[in-house]
Amino acid sequence: MNKKYWEALISFFVYALTAIMPAVQAETVTVESKGKDFNTALQNAKVAASRKIMFQVADSDFIIANMNDIRKKVISQADDFIENITVIEKIDEERNIKITASVDVNNSALIKRLSSIEGFVSRQSPAEPASEKINIHNQNAHNAAENNNLPNANIQLLKNQCDQKLAHACFSLGESLEKGTNGLQKDFSKAVKFYELACEENDANGCYRISEIYYMISLMAAKIESELEDAEDNDVKNAMISISKEMQKYIPNADLIIKGCDIGIGLSCAAAGNLSNSSRNVKKYKQGIKFSEKGCSLESGVACSDLGAIYNLGKAVKPDLEKSEKFLKLGVVYSEKNCEKGSGTECGNAGLSYILGAGAETNYIQAIKYLEKGCELGNDSSCFFLGYIKSTEFVYNNKEMPRGLANDSESQQIYQNLCVSDGFLSGYTCMLLGMAKVEENQYEQAVPYLEKSCLKGVGYSCDNLGGYLLTDVSQKMEYLKKGCALDYSSSCDKIINIYITNMIDQAFRNNGNKNDISVMPLIDIFEKACVSDNSYGCVAAYDNYNNITSNNNYNFNKAQYFIKHACELKNGMGCLGLIDGYSNGSHGFEKNQDLANQSIQLTINYLKSSCEESTSNSENECVVLSVILIQNGYSAQAVKYLDNICYLGNRFKGDACYTLGKYYRSGNNGIDKDIVQAKKYYEKACQENFSSSCEEVKELTK
Repeated sequence: MNKKYWEALISFFVYALTAIMPAVQAETVTVESKGKDFNTALQNAKVAASRKIMFQVADSDFIIANMNDIRKKVISQADDFIENITVIEKIDEERNIKITASVDVNNSALIKRLSSIEGFVSRQSPAEPASEKINIHNQNAHNAAENNNLPNANIQLLKNQCDQKLAHACFSLGESLEKGTNGLQKDFSKAVKFYELACEENDANGCYRISEIYYMISLMAAKIESELEDAEDNDVKNAMISISKEMQKYIPNADLIIKGCDIGIGLSCAAAGNLSNSSRNVKKYKQGIKFSEKGCSLESGVACSDLGAIYNLGKAVKPDLEKSEKFLKLGVVYSEKNCEKGSGTECGNAGLSYILGAGAETNYIQAIKYLEKGCELGNDSSCFFLGYIKSTEFVYNNKEMPRGLANDSESQQIYQNLCVSDGFLSGYTCMLLGMAKVEENQYEQAVPYLEKSCLKGVGYSCDNLGGYLLTDVSQKMEYLKKGCALDYSSSCDKIINIYITNMIDQAFRNNGNKNDISVMPLIDIFEKACVSDNSYGCVAAYDNYNNITSNNNYNFNKAQYFIKHACELKNGMGCLGLIDGYSNGSHGFEKNQDLANQSIQLTINYLKSSCEESTSNSENECVVLSVILIQNGYSAQAVKYLDNICYLGNRFKGDACYTLGKYYRSGNNGIDKDIVQAKKYYEKACQENFSSSCEEVKELTK
């Protein structure tokens, strides 16, 4: 068996994503950065990650007011609190190296740096105390307590008993919340908490259940990681990162999983081993092997399968193919045995073993048999992989199975059940169903699935709703705000782009009249982007701050920071704001015509550069540039940019065509009169539904 086979095996049985099980003191964030070379891009990624976490641990007003000190004392020392950086993607652009990286930031070290600056205000909540080790008696945890469908009146009694630390009551509440019985709504996250409370009070059933939950999530983590490695499309990568973040909230307490192993639960030992084996630390990895060995001795098929993979790969142990084969075979034997006793997790392990040919010959009929049983026993990962197999090209009953979720009704039903279950896979499977509908061009049917997925915390789904599927602007913004709040950066960028486009629309179509978007309280999103050196975020922050802040609360330093920083970042629209400030002495600026003139030149230079690049904001930049050139007597130069918008633009296409038609018809503003050209541009504008242009065409055709 080749190395790739074993890498697939270890990803299913051993490896859990670092993003799913974050270190106590560190937080993992994904950032994009650029640099003239790879090392500069890498350093910029560290800085971007530091800034991102900074807004989670410190008050934003403190950050704005002390930006100079923060740059000197914190950002310049980013290496002191960056624990690890992994490059996900590297793109060689014409002038820069662009990277997407996953960065581990040590929160405690960052806070320590920030607290050295006078006036530091923390946003961080106090950490929860670690669970104490408790010696408890050995119990058999294979069979969970049955739900007796208690009358609703008894739920309050169970809650009171759980408050009094009666373990069986906590476990029963967990089951009721997970299944949505006894008058309680389904709430998987709360169910996990009650299982943890039961385990804390020495209940083996509670410890067993949280070990099952951990193992289900670790399997999905391995699936997500494999998709991240294979993905070439940034949207797919972002979706997988979004899913992994959503799953974090369901991860049970690691100390309680180890406690389950201490009392003799084999699956808990397997989970404890998996926890340790996901570490990069060799000492912890060896400790993980001991947990797995104990689990296998307790006849956990999952633990034995883990050991088989470990001894084949030889990580922290000497490779031993004989031992590997022995443990893999034991894994299948014990998993089949435990599956018959009612362990959904062990059924799933048997099914995956038959898919991979690990400890048994590859046999999809057997694989589906065990995955179906695991699914019937409530093991969500078994259901997921069952649906995955049925929607992928596998040979089953001598028939080639259909490829793709959109083509297989049985898989759709499996995922539909997971979607409505409100379990840890609800957000993921709702997203998959929604995107399958998008592939079929059934957009209206896709929306409900993606809405549920978004509400479950999948930023990718929020982003698709707000970015593409919904047309109502207020609805689009609501879903994009949800995506942005979930740290889905694409949603934050879309909010900024929509706001900037709307801002230009107001200024050059509606004479500056305010509308719903311009007065939405979006300043927190824009401010965070600005401090992270997003120049359009700074422009949006300046405009939004001016629109929503009353005179009594207006902070001139804050407003000036936004617009000055935008111009420092070579954003022409930012420099445009400085023209107004220095020319008129507005927004706390001192009147200074020399600086106003400098700002005019900077505005034109930066807008020209941006307009000629092919970016999402190029059209906006070209519109602003054309107006500035015309206002300052450079109309002939403006023609080139207006023509580009007229033929290649989107939102302002009709405006540009109409403006050119008007200039060529009148011959004003330094442009020679040319009726043929005027008619050509009016016709283009008419095609863009500019009714006044259509009238002009009729006039010129007479």
